[in-house]
Order: sequence, then C-alpha cells, then structure tokens
Amino acid sequence: MASVCKKILRKFSMENYKQVSTTLEVNNKLCKPILPNTIKEIEEMKKIPYKELIGNLMYEMVASRPNLSNSMNVVN
Repeated sequence: MASVCKKILRKFSMENYKQVSTTLEVNNKLCKPILPNTIKEIEEMKKIPYKELIGNLMYEMVASRPNLSNSMNVVN
C-alpha cells in the first residue's frame, strides 16, 4: 500500500481495518436503511470528519489510485 494511503488511514484511525481486493462491490448503493437510527449512532457519526476523509481519498484517487473512482462516486 502506498505511504499516502497509510497516512490517510492513520489520520482517521483506520489502519487496522481489513483490506479487500476491491474498493466497493459493483452496483452497491447507499440507502436510508444503513443511516444511523439512534441518537447514540448519530452522535458517534458527528465525531467523524467525513468531508475531510472523502477529500483525502479523492486526492489519492486522482494522484495514484484510479480504482477508487467508483467508490468515491457512490459516497460523494
């Protein structure tokens, strides 16, 4: 894994997440049932800087990882 990717993972405390061979399943759609449902889930999600994470991943996608483009299209 490129050092930039490792830095991004460390920055967002995701360095221990399991690696997968694809960035996202084909035809995967985000939908309302996967949104947070409880006050606790909503408060936990507020602590995560999603916009910054997406921005970092988009930079990496443009710089060296074009295989991230499908995933970024779905979450952006």
